[in-house]
Amino acid sequence: MSLENLLGIKTYKSLPSLVISKLEPMSETDQKLFAEIYPKKRKGKLISYLSWLFFSHYLYLGGLKSLPKQLLFWVTAGGVFIWWLWDALRMGTRVREANQEIAIEVLKDIRLLS
Repeated sequence: MSLENLLGIKTYKSLPSLVISKLEPMSETDQKLFAEIYPKKRKGKLISYLSWLFFSHYLYLGGLKSLPKQLLFWVTAGGVFIWWLWDALRMGTRVREANQEIAIEVLKDIRLLS
């Protein structure tokens, strides 16, 4: 089964070329493991926008490593709402970047297990 069929066309096209190039030579078992884990961990735009409405999108997208940025965001009230509005315009890009990082982390975890 091809990797594109295993992951779905939309998911396959959203992955960084680095991840695809590392996944293709892997065993079918490892590819299936990636296809099982990645969709559970990736971030969605709807939840991202909801967390944006409640001023917590940095924590949602970046986890605890984004805590300093999230705290600064809260202290400045989202840069007096200018930063908050700018983040709304960039939410699609932020979600895509977060999902690319997640894909790389899942790939690393699978390679450690193999």
